[in-house]
Amino acid sequence: MKKKRAPSDLVAKISLSDLVKYFGMPIVEASRNLNVGLTVLKRKCREFGIPRWPHRKIKSLDSLIHDLQVLLTSLFLL
Repeated sequence: MKKKRAPSDLVAKISLSDLVKYFGMPIVEASRNLNVGLTVLKRKCREFGIPRWPHRKIKSLDSLIHDLQVLLTSLFLL
């Protein structure tokens, strides 16, 4: 069974603020939630100057922040 294409008016209405809401999740999940295909989502990202989907970078930075908070907490307890 072939999937239907997302209506072009739906794709045209996707704004940067719509994309920002989904930066915390993997791109495949974000495309499902936005009801557009992966390629369409990537194309919209390029239109807004986003070369890569930021999920992994955000996850990495969150992890780094958490590790630093744990380190600071342990230093203050000494």
